[in-house]
Amino acid sequence: MEYKKKLIAFNIKKADNFAVILFFVSFVLFGAINLFDKRTPVLTTGSVWFDSLLALGIFVVGMFAHEGLHALSGMAFGKLKPSQIKFGFDLRGANLYTHFDSPMPIKGYIATVIMPCVITALIPIALLTALGGIIPLGAACLLFAGCAGDIIMFFSAVKQDKNALVSDHPTALAYYLVYPENAVPDGFSETTEEEETALLAKAQNKAFESEKAKKRSIMSKCLGILVFLALYVLVMYLVSLTMQFI
Repeated sequence: MEYKKKLIAFNIKKADNFAVILFFVSFVLFGAINLFDKRTPVLTTGSVWFDSLLALGIFVVGMFAHEGLHALSGMAFGKLKPSQIKFGFDLRGANLYTHFDSPMPIKGYIATVIMPCVITALIPIALLTALGGIIPLGAACLLFAGCAGDIIMFFSAVKQDKNALVSDHPTALAYYLVYPENAVPDGFSETTEEEETALLAKAQNKAFESEKAKKRSIMSKCLGILVFLALYVLVMYLVSLTMQFI
């Protein structure tokens, strides 16, 4: 079947900024509840280092579970077959991703993009806030921040025509609104190849980067993540020490 497609793309820099906001707002809000509620322990295991290992485990498992839930949701709500789902790792963005090869109903797409956020981020945040443990809570908030792109696409998709199909973009923070050629609604404008190239370049804040520039970008992002994690453990250690004297 032939389809007409319209690209809906999102600015990656704004998504990164949104992720930072999600992390700090959720961590400050729920961390404050956790720290100042005397009924909940500051440390889950009683040790900063064991809590740090627990947090690392939550984060790593959460990342893989996030992509697995995208796949399971795509099959359950989007009626996709396992052969229509692909997994990969984006070196430039330093993140895992799940890609769907075939269009799905927009209602299924909406459920598919938001399900991992609910299960791997919001539920763990609620549990760790209630049970205690500031360091593992931080890991759950990091997983919430990792849902920034999904949240952006969720709120975009819920505004679209409910009769549309949605096709995943394979590499960018974007999706296509898709209609069969014989069911295109009035006012629908298909995105040309030239328009798509321009939209994606603008959304990713780049023209066409050299391979050397791409490698520098990857290295700087990985280094930034390592520095952030080191500072995170240090700050959590100092916070836990401080709370013992309050």
